[in-house]
Amino acid sequence: MLDQLEFVEMLSEENKRRKRKRIVLTKLFVETCALALAFVTTQRNRGPMDLGTFNDDEDKIRNRKYLLKCMYDGSVVACYDQLCLTKRNFHDLCTMLRERCGLCDSVYVTVEEKVPVFLLVVDHSIKMRMLCGTYKRSLWTISTHFSAVLNTLLSLHGEFIKLP
Repeated sequence: MLDQLEFVEMLSEENKRRKRKRIVLTKLFVETCALALAFVTTQRNRGPMDLGTFNDDEDKIRNRKYLLKCMYDGSVVACYDQLCLTKRNFHDLCTMLRERCGLCDSVYVTVEEKVPVFLLVVDHSIKMRMLCGTYKRSLWTISTHFSAVLNTLLSLHGEFIKLP
């Protein structure tokens, strides 16, 4: 009879140990499911990952746009220091050259990029070769667009001289 009691006690202890083990495993399973669900919901709400640029041209274009944006859409002081014009005067000059003088955007270069190149060369005596590195353009592109703005301004000056 003693053997049967010991056997029953041993079975009850084994059952208690198994029950505790099941409880622990169930807790771990529920916690893992909760973490997986939280991870999935945060991934769904997250925006697309930035893959960066695929080639150097995209990087040059992005840097050029950032440079120009900081130059004429940044602070008033930065615009005046670099272009010797206030932001409003710069935009008015670009509009006047575009509408009244016929200066237009080329395939890759806008009027808002041509005018700062011209102003930096004329106002600050910056060499065109220096602007090649800043704007990531070739010397031919810089000189062509400089000449376009210069010819446009000379034609504008000729119109003012002809006025009575």
